[in-house]
Amino acid sequence: MLLFIFSSFSLQTNFAEDKIPVFESDIRPVLAAKCGKCHRDEVRKGGLNLSSIDGLHRGGESEESAIAETLDESLLWTMIADGDMPPEGQPQLTKAERDLIQQWIITGARSKKPHQPKIKTITQHDVLPIMLLRCTTCHGARLKKGGLDLRTPESMRKGGDHGPALISGNPSGSLMIQRIESNACPPRELLLKFFVKRPPRSEVNTLREWIAAKAPVVDHGSDAARTKPDPLVTEEDRRHWAFQPPHAPPGVTSIDHLVRKKLQEQGLDLSPISDRNTLIRRAYLDLTGIPPAIEEWNRWHSSKDPHWYQTMIDHLLPHFPDDFPRFGT
Repeated sequence: MLLFIFSSFSLQTNFAEDKIPVFESDIRPVLAAKCGKCHRDEVRKGGLNLSSIDGLHRGGESEESAIAETLDESLLWTMIADGDMPPEGQPQLTKAERDLIQQWIITGARSKKPHQPKIKTITQHDVLPIMLLRCTTCHGARLKKGGLDLRTPESMRKGGDHGPALISGNPSGSLMIQRIESNACPPRELLLKFFVKRPPRSEVNTLREWIAAKAPVVDHGSDAARTKPDPLVTEEDRRHWAFQPPHAPPGVTSIDHLVRKKLQEQGLDLSPISDRNTLIRRAYLDLTGIPPAIEEWNRWHSSKDPHWYQTMIDHLLPHFPDDFPRFGT
């Protein structure tokens, strides 16, 4: 322990002021060379961008900064020390590079560009998951106790039998905050019955901040087609077989050809082509559940249309039972 303290002290004091590492000149080239394949502006695996000081402070999908005031709390150093970055099979950091990054973090993770912490605006996207987890068992789609629905900001403002659940800009005067902080909601007798827990202080603070900010509602909009590759998708992801366009094996021109080829390898062949009567009967039984009436059978049996089968299927599809089990239902 004393050795660690002495080493940390030495790291902080052995560097003259003009030798203290700076991100742009000392750290960014190392990260670009050893980690830039997966963590740069164009490709951000796990949402992490190591090409800028803002990207390091922003962190990845967890939104936790990759650097902190101490070495042990810095996610960047933890990933390096544990061997998670760079991953196995990629060029590894040298001892000198590891020492340089360690020294940079210990001496304050300096950068030529001062970091301005981004103040996050709490919106309905932060609040609704809390409501769905803690409150909508009693105030949702199935039950609306007290006439209250807490699934949307609009229904919160509308409220129930006792008035609005929230008063914009006034968290302490909002009924939903009063009920939660007095432990009236969720009711103690229903916690075990509905497998819910009371919201912790962090969630209550989120609700308070949202209401205090006048309960802002932000529309993220729909995803739009982009001209540049998605930076959250890596080249390794793109090479996964599920995302590759299908290619027919050599000598195979259709799925029927492929099936027939595999059957013949086993000494088998395709079943003989069914006659018209069989096709008519199968189609009616599959799509209507009953055999064709004599008039219907005559219609298709005597049809001169070269595409009679496709026409018959189109005719029968509207009669497909609505309550017939289907995929995805």
